[in-house]
Amino acid sequence: LHNGVAAGVRGPAIQDLTITKAISGTITGSVELSAAQIANFKKGGLYVQLASEKTPDGTLWGWFLK
Repeated sequence: LHNGVAAGVRGPAIQDLTITKAISGTITGSVELSAAQIANFKKGGLYVQLASEKTPDGTLWGWFLK
């Protein structure tokens, strides 16, 4: 889970999530967000970044939008 400044803008990681290593899998995890992170979530700044051993900087980014 990453905290960007706005939707579409990458930012630092704030929490690791667990993903099953399968073609069809699940992503799990939980995090307690600060007030600033909640405000950023409401603006679309939080996102999930999926990475692999070959592409540690990420291969897929998904922003939470309302």
